[in-house]
Amino acid sequence: MFNARVKLLGGTDPFSPDVPMAVQVEFTSRCNLRCRMCPLTTKTSSSSGAPGPMVDAVFEEVLAMARRCRWVIVAGYGEALTNPQCLPMLRALDAEGIDMSIATNGLALSPTVARALTEIRHLSMINVSIDSPDPDIYRAVRRGNVHRALAGLRNLLAAIDRPERVMVSSIAMRENLASLVAFPELLGEIGVRRYAVQAVVDYNDYAVGQRLLDHPEMAAHFDAIEAACAEHGIQLDLSVPERSRADVADPHRARERYYGFGRWDERVTRQCLVPWEIPFVDKDGRVFACCNAASADERQLGRIGEQTFDEIWTGAEFARFRHDIVDGRTTPGICRRCTIAPLGAHLFNTWGATLIAARINAASRHPRVTVTLRNTGSRTWRPADRVRVGLARPRDAPSRLARPDWLAANRATSFVEAEVPPGSVATFVFRVARPRGVTTDEFAVVADGTCWLPGTHFAVTVRGRPVR
Repeated sequence: MFNARVKLLGGTDPFSPDVPMAVQVEFTSRCNLRCRMCPLTTKTSSSSGAPGPMVDAVFEEVLAMARRCRWVIVAGYGEALTNPQCLPMLRALDAEGIDMSIATNGLALSPTVARALTEIRHLSMINVSIDSPDPDIYRAVRRGNVHRALAGLRNLLAAIDRPERVMVSSIAMRENLASLVAFPELLGEIGVRRYAVQAVVDYNDYAVGQRLLDHPEMAAHFDAIEAACAEHGIQLDLSVPERSRADVADPHRARERYYGFGRWDERVTRQCLVPWEIPFVDKDGRVFACCNAASADERQLGRIGEQTFDEIWTGAEFARFRHDIVDGRTTPGICRRCTIAPLGAHLFNTWGATLIAARINAASRHPRVTVTLRNTGSRTWRPADRVRVGLARPRDAPSRLARPDWLAANRATSFVEAEVPPGSVATFVFRVARPRGVTTDEFAVVADGTCWLPGTHFAVTVRGRPVR
């Protein structure tokens, strides 16, 4: 019987990638609100033409992929809790031990539904989206009743075991930003500990008109929100912090990094990694590189039912999209119009690697793993680049195979060479612990603070002492 083994999982190049980090899934294209900035309201999203729930056949294929990637983000352009099968689908994912997050507007969070959500063990994050605590502003933006949303939030906090599983989010817009200054105090009273302020996405004309760009008077509101969160013990997250700050404080910088100056500059592209990491599946099984592409129903890359998810993910259309986005001359139109990912040279023109071999010496008490790969990017790796072997699934979690001589519980080692020029081979050597039972952890190479390198995934399996 084996004591330890290692298995290569990486693809042959950056455009035939590993299993995605997560899958974003739309459970339904029905909603109980009509938010003015939402593509479902303006009927431009891929599934807006035929409102309804996700069918079983699509969910079964999503479940099959989720068993491999281990993380599902339930967030589309409908309200997930309006699907009568939402809770059963979440429970099916939970039974497989799959980590999940869900976005909801809170209106359907009755005490019964809130309690049911909190009982789903692997539902690690429930994001309640409320764009203003002011009833009039909420009604103007979302065409609904904020008191119902806040009642749902209270139901959730009353039922949940750990408040950190709940986050409230608001989209920062000209119409609502001033009203958000008072929100942290209310959230603190309810028991919320995390608050996210999201950048507005240019889904439609209303959203474009709500940009904070060129409105320096809005900067004071950001400062006041930050101060209020600190005062009331709430962690504040900005979804696109650099753009959000630059919009009001440095518009030239914002245009340079996010909006461009009018005509598309083919010398740059969008520095987006989502097509390698988090594909979007709408309720009808259409697959897109991201939710932004689905919002405009552009560049559909396949459809579940006609193909399996895996065939779509590794297929020619997805590979072509990835090829296109790394080059400013071929950047897809939907990406050119995006203002979330910054502009610049694509990281995968600079950073790249291909696995050559991986082996394990299991003769000693602590098996030694040796992995070699070729630097296929344009940058010479040096120690300051922090190119390391890290736990890849789930990313950055502590590895069950970690030892005290690792760089960290989620970072095993760096390359042994002094430097690794383009085309040269890097060698990573590390030992692993032997926990009880059989343990398999998946690793990949990461340039810390920059990106994970596609095609570098490998798995290490170790048999330790028997579990009694």
